Amino acid sequence: MKRRTKILIGLTALFAGTLTLAGCSVWDTPYDRLERDGVTAKVRYDANGGLFSNSRNRNIVDAFDGERAKQGVKLVEPGSDKRGSEAQILSTVSRTGYFLAGWYRERAPRTDAGGNPLDDYGVLCSESGREQGYTYGGKWDFENDLFITEETDKDKVALTLYAAWVPNFTFSFYAKNAENKWELADTVVINPTLQSTELALPYWEDLREGVDPAACSGSMTYGSFPSVEGKTFSKLYADPDMTQEVTTASITHGGRVDLETATAVGDNVNYYLDLLDGVWFHIYTAEQFSGNVRTDGCYELFDDITFTDKVTWGAGFARGDFTGKIYGNRHTIRGLNVVQTDTSQIRGGLFGRIMAGAAFKDVTFENVAYYLNAATRRTGGEFGLFAGNIQAEAVFENVTVSGTLHIGNVYTNYNNYTVGLLCSNPASAGLNGISYTIDCVADEVVIGSNHSYPHKVSVGADGIVTISRNEDPTQNPNGSQSAE
Repeated sequence: MKRRTKILIGLTALFAGTLTLAGCSVWDTPYDRLERDGVTAKVRYDANGGLFSNSRNRNIVDAFDGERAKQGVKLVEPGSDKRGSEAQILSTVSRTGYFLAGWYRERAPRTDAGGNPLDDYGVLCSESGREQGYTYGGKWDFENDLFITEETDKDKVALTLYAAWVPNFTFSFYAKNAENKWELADTVVINPTLQSTELALPYWEDLREGVDPAACSGSMTYGSFPSVEGKTFSKLYADPDMTQEVTTASITHGGRVDLETATAVGDNVNYYLDLLDGVWFHIYTAEQFSGNVRTDGCYELFDDITFTDKVTWGAGFARGDFTGKIYGNRHTIRGLNVVQTDTSQIRGGLFGRIMAGAAFKDVTFENVAYYLNAATRRTGGEFGLFAGNIQAEAVFENVTVSGTLHIGNVYTNYNNYTVGLLCSNPASAGLNGISYTIDCVADEVVIGSNHSYPHKVSVGADGIVTISRNEDPTQNPNGSQSAE
């Protein structure tokens, strides 16, 4: 009997698009107590835009003995484990972007006070372009309501219950655009039946109690909170005038469902972001600096840091165009050693180029070494201990640089490139706010067993280094030269 009923149900679902779960059914459920024959009273569950068991064009019909239905039957909600494991799966209903508010006896097209069609979000269809939604009435209470009917015509449905769908709740986050106007930056969707309605704010790990700053990544933790490209979270406000700062560690969505009509109240909450320009990192160690190499990165130092042979300066800095910021908070970066051995490299230093908009403030670079062990074969090369080139619009405030510029086995077509102690263009860089003490040394070149001094170097008053051929490479023609 059970095997035969199961086959019948499968055929009904396949050909009629309706899954009939009879009161005499296959599964060990409360319906098993009902009569196995004479199932003439029917309750139809309308997915109402949703899907039963992720299958389209299917609804569920529960069928009962007519005489028993006249006395009253307690219904079991679709998807409930009370239906048994197999029937629970088959009767589970879902809809992408929505959550189920319940099952209702009535539904009506949603309109405003003037009769104009509204969508599921309560927005005029003429504005949103979405289809008209519904409002509902007569929520079915599966714990207390009884299905009682005199309708025993096996070809008719005595009761239809509609799945009432409510759009997922949303947090909408706004940020200021280039015109200083609020613009939607991102939306976080919350399904309150599947997940918490709480959203944690971004945080710096090093500011959390009990966390060792040196063990942190240096970057901000966002989790599910939206981030904006090229920006870093600073503060959150509940109002566009930025008078109501959110000071809690998380925000909770206050939306609810009006169960009388199965419509959302406060389904969207707006918040306003105060953002820092740039992607910022908190730096306590050389490892954090080395692990977050970005030419557009912004770095705030909270301790002195020392580089070693095992923790090196990023090649992206030494070759690239730096547009970011380094705010030292009066801390020192020590022990940097950068070696340039690529004859195709067009520029180099601690930074390839320091671009307009870059900024350095309250930071000391101490005991820095730049080894120019090659220089470009291409024309127009630019090299210096601190940068190959510094654009005049770069900003320096209370910056100090000290170290040694080493000239090694550079390419001998000296006219191809320009070398400076600090940078190749000190005259045009506009170096207000930066001071430096840099030695320049022509290093011995060792190739196999051959030791030589192929180059002579001299430093002009403007900090430009002149490199020329040494007529007697067996003799060191240079002492170290420095400029301040």
